[in-house]
Amino acid sequence: MQSIRVSERRGTLKKSILFLGLPITVAAVALIVFFAGSFDSTLAEDEGAGATATSQLTSGPADQPAAPDPTAAPKLQPTPMPTPEAIIVVEAAPVVEAAPVAVADVPAVEDVVAAKVLPEAKFGEVLDQGWVALDLPASQSAETWYTLQVDTETRSITNFFALFNEESQLISSIKIEDYTKGEPLKNAELTLYYVDGSKRMLFFDGQAGTMSMTQHYQQPSGPSMFSPDLRVAMVFYGLELSDETGQVNALMNLDLTGLSVGEVLIMQQPAERIVADMLREIGALVDQVEDQREG
Repeated sequence: MQSIRVSERRGTLKKSILFLGLPITVAAVALIVFFAGSFDSTLAEDEGAGATATSQLTSGPADQPAAPDPTAAPKLQPTPMPTPEAIIVVEAAPVVEAAPVAVADVPAVEDVVAAKVLPEAKFGEVLDQGWVALDLPASQSAETWYTLQVDTETRSITNFFALFNEESQLISSIKIEDYTKGEPLKNAELTLYYVDGSKRMLFFDGQAGTMSMTQHYQQPSGPSMFSPDLRVAMVFYGLELSDETGQVNALMNLDLTGLSVGEVLIMQQPAERIVADMLREIGALVDQVEDQREG
């Protein structure tokens, strides 16, 4: 049996397909390039026309400046509220109370005013009494308490005033018997007070022109080491002394042991001029008391 083989033409078919596809590819590329160029030119023409139109709209006449572009205000965005799941609970820390600080009690500073102790002055019914300030001859001043009293039987008036120093201590007092306002003083008794309790009394008699002094010496008190009989025997009462003229007299009560209440010395002498001067100066102080009492 005779077989007839037909030629496969493998190489001829491939070459035919290649030659056939090449023109088609070239044509496609040409079309793409053509349409791309047309699209770019069209887009450029549209953009140019738009820019020209925009410039014509925003630009005004030549003599007016162009208006600025409006600035858009920032838009406030609402603050998002946290969702219940996003809420964080912060527990407050426990408050720790501070321990109390002990403060020492500081005593308040206060002005301490010393109380004035008035001397014993009871001579009758009180007519008037109070406080005045006296100007003393030695360019000093003293706070003074005064009292005017009358004896309801004899109708005699006693004028008494006492002087105090800056520490409110009693320093001296004046007692005037048979006092009549506006008349010269006839007598005056001056008492000087000492810190230890002792006092000295000077009596000025204007009619007799004499001056008498009584000095009381305060002695320390305490248990006695001697018997009562011996203590009495050691006290000399009424020891009298006088000068050759007999005008100066002294009477002393002495306690040699120094354990009794005190010792007393009484002395009297004539001093007419000194007594007159003393009564005159005391009278000037009395006038100050009267002026301030009536004022």
